[in-house]
Amino acid sequence: MSLKEFALVVAETLQKSDIQVILTGGAVVSIYSDGKYVSKDVDFLSASDHQLIKKVMLEAGFKNLGKDFYHDDTLFTVEFPGTQLVIGDGPMKAEGELREGEFVLRSFRPLNV
Repeated sequence: MSLKEFALVVAETLQKSDIQVILTGGAVVSIYSDGKYVSKDVDFLSASDHQLIKKVMLEAGFKNLGKDFYHDDTLFTVEFPGTQLVIGDGPMKAEGELREGEFVLRSFRPLNV
């Protein structure tokens, strides 16, 4: 499973519990650069209660270690870093979208892409 596919699956799982997320961080750079930058984690911003997020992630088979969630079936990890909107040190736009069938995951994207 690619990083993009993984992000979509996790976001769709969260959405089923009314948890809206926005993809940010290195995963965005990795996806929009077609893998020129490699990220092994997915960072989501969410206004949802962190305890609800944790409950849904654990029910989905993830384990929680510190700030990260991991699953035995993948090398990718998931983090919910809070509300600061950043992609490295570069500028960004809140207009990225990743689509899989009917599902749309909103994301930020670097300005130069």
